[in-house]
Amino acid sequence: MTSIPRSIAVLALVVTPMLAAAQSKQPTAAELSKKETVSSALLAEVANQEYEVRSAAESMPAEKYGFRPAEGMFKGGASRVRTARGPHVR
Repeated sequence: MTSIPRSIAVLALVVTPMLAAAQSKQPTAAELSKKETVSSALLAEVANQEYEVRSAAESMPAEKYGFRPAEGMFKGGASRVRTARGPHVR
């Protein structure tokens, strides 16, 4: 007989937090999008790109800033700058 009340107690301990989490209201996508406008999204992206470029520039040693590739080393589209699209996109 003690196993049944113990099972109920364990079940109550497991289910109660789940019910509490389910009842807490999560914001919908529409509610979240009210706070973000097109301009704020673009500004956030510009800030992210600024951070990426600044981080790369700060980590580069000063003596490497004058580097130039040898003549004919890069031709045409082989030397694309990937800053605008990110390093993970080809």
